[in-house]
Amino acid sequence: MKHSVRQEQDHVAVEVTDLGGQRDAALEAFQACAGGRCTCPTGEYAKLDGIAVEATGESVRIRLTPKPGATIAVAEIERCLEHTAGELAAKPRD
Repeated sequence: MKHSVRQEQDHVAVEVTDLGGQRDAALEAFQACAGGRCTCPTGEYAKLDGIAVEATGESVRIRLTPKPGATIAVAEIERCLEHTAGELAAKPRD
């Protein structure tokens, strides 16, 4: 699983690629976060106003919108993605 994380003007943009046949599992994990069931070991979740998750072909795009006045730490999002990659690696492939 490869990913890029970019701080945009009003949100953090994440693109996850090279999912090795696990796009659906990754999408499910990210949708769980959007639904308030995130398993990532971080406090950044409390800073979020919204999470939008979109599957595009074999990749997943995520838009993290902070609460007014909050700043999302990109390094923490990187850690969350590494955590998710570890969880996906432990699951059987599609």
